[in-house]
Amino acid sequence: MTWDEFSPRRYQSAVAPAASLLALTAFALWRVEANLGDLVKGLGKGLEMLGLFVPPEWGAFSEMVEPALVTVLLALTATPIGAVLALVFGLAGSARRRARRWRSSAACRKS
Repeated sequence: MTWDEFSPRRYQSAVAPAASLLALTAFALWRVEANLGDLVKGLGKGLEMLGLFVPPEWGAFSEMVEPALVTVLLALTATPIGAVLALVFGLAGSARRRARRWRSSAACRKS
């Protein structure tokens, strides 16, 4: 490869969106007053908290089974209801379900 192949024009299509994204990110970080020091401290605290989950306390597992099954049953009940409602509203909003007589009469008036 030669140095001519590394010209800025070759990478202009990739650099412009990346620079825009970097500028928007910098503006957002400035706007929310993000602090890199606080972020680093928070990562340390997060890793410390993650250590509380390892190893898991299996004694509490029996207490969590029933709420987990209730959650699954709620999802299994709500999914078919949501599917039926989505089908009903989808068909109601479809252009093919609308009355054709109104469309044809409106088209005739324009002519």
